Amino acid sequence: MTKKVCALLLVFMLTITQLSFAEVSSAANEGIDIRLQIDNELVTINGQETVVEKPYLANGSTLVPLRIITSAFGAVLDWDGATQTVKLTYGEQTIKVTIDSDQADVNGEAYQLDTAPELKNGNTMVPVRFISENFGAVVSFDPETLKIGITGQKIEGAGSSDTDIDSDAGKTRIGNSYYSWSIKYPPGLVKQAQDFNERFVAFKDAKDDFALLIGVEVDQDENMTKDGLLKYLSGLVEQSILDKSYVEEGTQSYARVISKEDKTIYEYRAYRVNDRIYHMRLSTEEEKYKNTEKLKNYKELLDSFKTSFDANDKALKDLSTVKDEKRKYTDDDLGITLHIPADWGKISTPEWLIFYNPDDSTSLNIRMTSAKEGDSADAWVKREAQYLAQEYVPDAIKFEPVKDIQIADMKAKLLKYSMKPADKWNTVYGGYVMKGKYKFEINVSFTKGKDDPSLVDTLLKAIAFKDNPSTALGNIEDQRDHIDRTKMSVNTNKKKKFSISIPDYWIKVDDADLDLNYSANAGSVSVSTIDDSTYEQVTKRVETVLNQYKDQLEDFTLIESGAATLNGLTGKKYVYSGKANNVPYQTTTFVVAKNDFVYVIDVITRKAMSTPENQKMFADIIQSFKALD
Repeated sequence: MTKKVCALLLVFMLTITQLSFAEVSSAANEGIDIRLQIDNELVTINGQETVVEKPYLANGSTLVPLRIITSAFGAVLDWDGATQTVKLTYGEQTIKVTIDSDQADVNGEAYQLDTAPELKNGNTMVPVRFISENFGAVVSFDPETLKIGITGQKIEGAGSSDTDIDSDAGKTRIGNSYYSWSIKYPPGLVKQAQDFNERFVAFKDAKDDFALLIGVEVDQDENMTKDGLLKYLSGLVEQSILDKSYVEEGTQSYARVISKEDKTIYEYRAYRVNDRIYHMRLSTEEEKYKNTEKLKNYKELLDSFKTSFDANDKALKDLSTVKDEKRKYTDDDLGITLHIPADWGKISTPEWLIFYNPDDSTSLNIRMTSAKEGDSADAWVKREAQYLAQEYVPDAIKFEPVKDIQIADMKAKLLKYSMKPADKWNTVYGGYVMKGKYKFEINVSFTKGKDDPSLVDTLLKAIAFKDNPSTALGNIEDQRDHIDRTKMSVNTNKKKKFSISIPDYWIKVDDADLDLNYSANAGSVSVSTIDDSTYEQVTKRVETVLNQYKDQLEDFTLIESGAATLNGLTGKKYVYSGKANNVPYQTTTFVVAKNDFVYVIDVITRKAMSTPENQKMFADIIQSFKALD
């Protein structure tokens, strides 16, 4: 993904609107009434709704954002960044809790918590009952709806929180320790979004006065000139440029671009430090940008940016979740917490949650599906091994004996297997865990011939499960349980007058140049119809392309070329093999004609997956093709 696309994605995030906690607190009276629900981001404080990090269950306790407590009670918060300790003062009550520690202190007396406070997505999550009840409030819980109520009276003299989204009393700067940057943290600066790798963070002013985007690009040219940096920054600009220059003032020099779109002014800045480029974009209404006092505030904020992070500065809030080169990640839906190497990336598919290293040679892959009644990890692993044995030819797959392991203190099965779809072996350590109504496949995969058992051990040991996954989850069918190579559905194209049967578990792939295109792990099938050329012209073009393949494709071999019949249609058949991205494959192409259409049917199979089961499946697909009257 290009830098420009990354920046644009964050632009859209800036449209997110949230009610600031300053607004909630200002509406509060002497009574306290908090209504929230587990796995629900909406919370009501004294009748006003706002959006928070979703409360969740952990070890039988409900964890909520600390800002709910400070905002509703008006408690004074002090944060010790060195020890990651939170001190809450509410009247004569003083509570101290520490991130990832089950030890607490109330007015000097030690207590043991059922669940330790946690940092999640930059938010401090604390056990709601322990703190609320120590503040004299009453906590109610409905186990059927998972709704929680907190009621009480604010004690005389308690203040009202004027902090922002993360309730950061005493914080005057904000930044990221992993990427080493910081900036002034004025009241009302609200974090709107941050990507998984923490390379982009979006802020907005609580009063919608401005929006601010900060990004970091790594592995850049260390010898980039001033003109090169200005050119780089200009490449991020989508609006009409009003001014661009290189500014040298103080200890930091930077590239600067002013642009305009409609009635919005954008100020961009970029700083280069070694192989990193830091860039910012502040946007505001043109009228506000022309206001002398507001422009002074904007400049003061932008000028406060530093390409450094002082870990000893207790007034500096850290947005990073990286600790000891591991990034903490929690997925509420799956009910799982992970610690991923800090330089890894993340993508999600409808079925898999995938984390991958920079050169794409290693990945941690997680999928959760519903467990059928009576199923077991033993039976599941056997099904997986059987599925893989039917997918790969014997020379392209090998298994090691199944082992008993533990993942997050839960019994699990480990199936190690290696596949050779290309010129090197890919190794997979598949972990299989049954947990209540769901089952988790957690595998660590290595490509390019790599294999690192110690990394597998590290990744699996860093996994923790919550008590339960999200209550929003229902039944999630395991698609592999439904793979049947003989079960097919007829796909009919009435306009182009053809039909063909495709296995139900295959995936449709949209391609504007093809009238039909489906794929699976073992290969793909496509059909294209041509109505502006004769059968002879099409076959000649196919043969011309095949001649070109001799020089263009690795290991190209023409296996068969000649007349053939397909379901009563006379035509030509071509079979050839080669390599694409080091993956050996074989393609069978039929060219037939009827109804003023010339049909080209391509069937591509991976040689490593050319098992008897798959060969029969592909043969059935080809033989199912019909040209309709």
